[in-house]
Amino acid sequence: MLPWGDAVEAQRARRIAARIGDATVFERRISLPEWAAVLAGAAVVVGTDSGLVHLAAACGAPTAAIFVATQPALFGIDADTPYRNLGAPGQPVEPAEVLAAVESMLAETKPLPDPEPRPGSDVEPGSAPDREPGSNPDPDSRPVFVRGAARA
Repeated sequence: MLPWGDAVEAQRARRIAARIGDATVFERRISLPEWAAVLAGAAVVVGTDSGLVHLAAACGAPTAAIFVATQPALFGIDADTPYRNLGAPGQPVEPAEVLAAVESMLAETKPLPDPEPRPGSDVEPGSAPDREPGSNPDPDSRPVFVRGAARA
């Protein structure tokens, strides 16, 4: 998923998505609570040091934050979820390092448990009627969120 905040960023996100092939760009600007829901369900989040990357970690998504202009010692992620702070000013991150971090975090991540049924409900655990249509707690099927500084 490629986020955007204004029309120029939306056009850039669509150009990048077209080159990636299977990336998602939302048609409309989504709210912060909507982002929190999307990020909480992500298998892994990769992005540059930004509010959305920090929100992802706060929502429990395994998160790789890429630092280019800021110091991870000062602004890095510190979370209970698997995370990696990569790079620093003058220390660019290679794609292989990002991929290794993602693979490592995915190996650390356990599948989400099925939600418990509501009190008084006759729904069996695992059928999860409260889930959004199309959602799945299987970490291999959850979306991967990516935000980067790449330009297309």
